[in-house]
Amino acid sequence: MQNASSFSIYNASAGSGKTFTLVKAYLSTLLLSDKPDSFKTILAITFTNKAVGEMKERIMSNLKDFSTEKILTEPSDMANAVSFDVGLSVLEIHKRAKKAINYILHNYGSFDVETIDRFNHRLLRTFAKDLTLAANFEVDLDVDALLNESVDRVINLVGRDVVLTSVILDFTFEKADEDKSWDITFDLKEISNLLKNENDLVHVEKIRNKSIFDFLEFKNTVLRKLNITKASIISVANYFIAEMENNGLHFSNFSGNYVENYINKLLSNDFNNIKYDTIWQKYFGEKPLYRAKEKKAVITAFENCTQQLTVLFLESKKLVLHYQFLKTIQSNINSLSLLNTIYKEFKALQEEKNVVPISEFNSLIYNEIKEQHAPFIYERLGDKYDHFFIDEFQDTSLLQWQNLVPLIDNSISQENREGETGSLLIVGDAKQSIYRWRGGFPEQFIALNNQENPFANQAKMKLTLDKNYRSFDQIVTFNNDFFCFSSNYFQSERHKELYKIGNNQEVNTKKGGFVSIHFIEAEKQSEALKVYPEKVLEIVQLQLIKGFEAKDICILTRKNKQGVAIGAKLSEHGIPILSSEVLLLDNSLYIQIVIGILALLNNFEDKASKAEVLYLLHSHLNIKEEKHTFINTFFQASPKDFSEKLKEYFVFFDFEALSSKPLYEICEYISASFHLTDKAAAYIQCFLDVVLEFSAKKQVTISSFLDHWKQKKKSISIEVSEGVNAVKIMTIHKAKGLEFQVVIYPFADDELFDVKRKKIWFPLQKKEFNGFSEILIPLNKNVENYGEIGNLLYNEQKEQGQLDTMNVVYVALTRVVEQLFVISNETYKNKAGNIANLFYDYLNKCGVYDENKKEFAFGKPEKSISPPKKKEGLEIIVLNHLIQSDKSKNNIFIATNSGLLWNTNQEKAIEKGNLIHLILSEIKSYTDVEVAIKKYIDTGILNDSQSKRINDAIKQLMTHPDLNMYFHPECQVELEREIFTKEGTILRPDRLNFFDTNNVTLIDYKTGAVSIKHKNQLADYENALQEMGFQVKEKILVYMNENMEVVKV
Repeated sequence: MQNASSFSIYNASAGSGKTFTLVKAYLSTLLLSDKPDSFKTILAITFTNKAVGEMKERIMSNLKDFSTEKILTEPSDMANAVSFDVGLSVLEIHKRAKKAINYILHNYGSFDVETIDRFNHRLLRTFAKDLTLAANFEVDLDVDALLNESVDRVINLVGRDVVLTSVILDFTFEKADEDKSWDITFDLKEISNLLKNENDLVHVEKIRNKSIFDFLEFKNTVLRKLNITKASIISVANYFIAEMENNGLHFSNFSGNYVENYINKLLSNDFNNIKYDTIWQKYFGEKPLYRAKEKKAVITAFENCTQQLTVLFLESKKLVLHYQFLKTIQSNINSLSLLNTIYKEFKALQEEKNVVPISEFNSLIYNEIKEQHAPFIYERLGDKYDHFFIDEFQDTSLLQWQNLVPLIDNSISQENREGETGSLLIVGDAKQSIYRWRGGFPEQFIALNNQENPFANQAKMKLTLDKNYRSFDQIVTFNNDFFCFSSNYFQSERHKELYKIGNNQEVNTKKGGFVSIHFIEAEKQSEALKVYPEKVLEIVQLQLIKGFEAKDICILTRKNKQGVAIGAKLSEHGIPILSSEVLLLDNSLYIQIVIGILALLNNFEDKASKAEVLYLLHSHLNIKEEKHTFINTFFQASPKDFSEKLKEYFVFFDFEALSSKPLYEICEYISASFHLTDKAAAYIQCFLDVVLEFSAKKQVTISSFLDHWKQKKKSISIEVSEGVNAVKIMTIHKAKGLEFQVVIYPFADDELFDVKRKKIWFPLQKKEFNGFSEILIPLNKNVENYGEIGNLLYNEQKEQGQLDTMNVVYVALTRVVEQLFVISNETYKNKAGNIANLFYDYLNKCGVYDENKKEFAFGKPEKSISPPKKKEGLEIIVLNHLIQSDKSKNNIFIATNSGLLWNTNQEKAIEKGNLIHLILSEIKSYTDVEVAIKKYIDTGILNDSQSKRINDAIKQLMTHPDLNMYFHPECQVELEREIFTKEGTILRPDRLNFFDTNNVTLIDYKTGAVSIKHKNQLADYENALQEMGFQVKEKILVYMNENMEVVKV
């Protein structure tokens, strides 16, 4: 039996079998007890529902294996490992597993493998009364929606609340002076995002009781201090000049004009543009201030006053830096005041709606239980856990850990009734912590892994999972070497040690693997967004040639826009891709049409919405009419006339029919009327699911849904099976925990420490600043000069930023199984602090860098892995048709050809070919006929009986001796392809059949009598094609009358 400790910490680097270790430990704890219901005393915590599902599935599948007779003769690796850990025979494990799995299945609600949020929810319910929460409060997962509503409420006060209006105007002007956004709504929503972070909430709570007048007084205090400091700076500058003159010196006597320029800036109040980063400032007074060949009298004068000039210079520096600090405070008081106002509205909304945002769980629980004894918490919770397992500990926030400590301490520091102590096992890897922006705090894992121990029982066992089971040996060797080398780039000694010790993984039995580092050249971001995708395309095509499937390849980026650019390039070349951005509902033309029609239903006079939806319809309906003419035709129309005009394009939509219909049915009706369901069934079905979910939770109006869509449209994508054979494009953050045969990591040129858009809470003396103990300010290089505290904060942020960026690179490079491609930018290879420079230095260290080469390889590029066997019974079902509710039950009547056109005066026109012409616009060969006709049946334009007549007519066309050769599947065909003439005219022949690179046959469908006008039209087509270098082999007119007629021109 392996020695056990009450508190165990596992360092689990990427690919080291973390989940296996956790499951083994859980099973060992479970089966060590002879009580089959001991699982009720075990709590396993992880951070995502996906991870919970995977862990539960592994526990249950192993218990199932253990309970079979086969385990007695062919014990699995897990069975042997558990047997070794608990000191029991496989037979005894078999017996206990049979009982345990039975008890778990009959008490599944007590099988507590859950997310930290779900556990916190249970705690929150327990202490609802203590927290003055209603017993029936709801958890609001959509914190963004709540924040957006809070911001909207603040903006609605503009013009009514004079003081608040003044603050918002000042804030807007400050943004304008900084050449930033004029969009006040955008700025306020960006500020409000701080309320989603528990680390920021602690600080915001400190100012919650401050009024807007407190902030105004705070601002006046800072203004007074600025004026006093400004006067002091000018006074010191004058003393400096006086000291010079008293010793007979002038600015011309200095070794350069730097001192004169500096003093002039002080006297002209140009304090904000002064920096203290030059050599003369650093060594002022330590080196001679005069020229090397100066007169003796001047040298003597300098010797007499240098000490005093140095004192005055240092005093001016201190005052200027203090002035800059005060100026920073002044320019951020308005934003802090508005953040506080938004927070107050945020809390008021929570009370009105009886909701608790999930982002506040940790702080609410901490404030309530920090003084409570653990037995009392257990009593209230109704559970008693003895054993705790925490996965991905590096992503645990400070408050989450502090909330768990009293429960864990009670279990592992004393014995239960059976004389047993509990246990804690945490698994993590500080190198994979990439979620600091949402509360993750890897430093606490590093501390626990060293000397820190918050428990009364100080026994602690530290273990490391040494072997990498994921990657081929070349990948493991490269990553070990590269990240050990990279450790030297950390400012923090603690982080250097982390990367040196943490990158010594043992290789497994997989031999081979390949790493490529490639440098592109792009000086501007716009250029990079073109060059990087081109290189990615080249690599992807090469991997497909090697024998990898598209689904084996994953492209990892830091930013969504990088993924979008790459996705567009791969799509251009016919490579199937899978990414949340590509599958975003808002990117679908068809969803945009639905939203546009909803906007018109909400406000038909909205000209912007009307123009936008008409623009989209022109493309969707393949309108031959010039775009602006089409839009103008509809633009001034009433709703009734609008509907009538749509019928000309076989769209039968009645605005008035929807006045009393539910939102879901309205969206279905729009989808069917505008023929959207057949072209984008998956998008429409997903969109309808969004509508249904919204309808179930909210008081629904079209207006409220449009507001909801505006907030959420950039986050809703189609869910796609992982079995789809397509290249995956995802952000590195989304890829954490996953693995891929081939990984491509482009845009590897980030700054190791980037302060853009970062803010910090800077402490203040309450007595000096009207009771305010801190201010939220931008993080930049200037902060380092704001005294000892500023220097400490800046360097702390720098150390954390360096770790976070390096961790992102680590996660990207360790997702790979066999082949890794890093693409960096040669432009930044010599820029210290850039990832490109890191790769460049590493290649030089390895002695392989050659300035004449762009690519540097490690290992052999050949594919090593045989294709995995396909799982039996796995089938991917593609949604081609929308699942719709029964229209007969909701009384919405879709105007169709069967109801409005057939058996009326218009039947003759249809019989002459109008509808056949429309269907033929989608038929390239005889194999397309069935699908095309079914489309028009599904959208309500044809019914089954009428489709037969159309089918017969098209069959007659395709079997005609002069035409059948043109409808073979192997023919190269263009349907209704636009031709732009030199004169600017747009021509659109119905059908072009290409026989080789130069020869083409023209086919046009007509109705009515043979006309010279039709022949002239074909002649125009021919002339245009000839100008393009084509030879027209034949020109054919097909008259789709009751008796079809073929005319060769």
